Amino acid sequence: MERLCNVYEANWYKIEKGELTTEEINELKFKIKKEKTALLNNNALDITIPNNQKLLAQSKEQATLYFKLHYSTGETHENKQT
Repeated sequence: MERLCNVYEANWYKIEKGELTTEEINELKFKIKKEKTALLNNNALDITIPNNQKLLAQSKEQATLYFKLHYSTGETHENKQT
């Protein structure tokens, strides 16, 4: 994915300076989209969702804890005012 970002950034200067035609920009856009789709399709096969309900519950708990620790606003459900 980082490689695609680098390709985009490398061409952004040319786009910004008007060095590419509308057709060239469009071709570049679809080339990057095509590569992104292929990248996601190839790597998405490695992602698995637990079939075991106990493991699924544990995964949800760990994800919830992660987001609370890293993205908490300091406000909990108990002290949240509606």
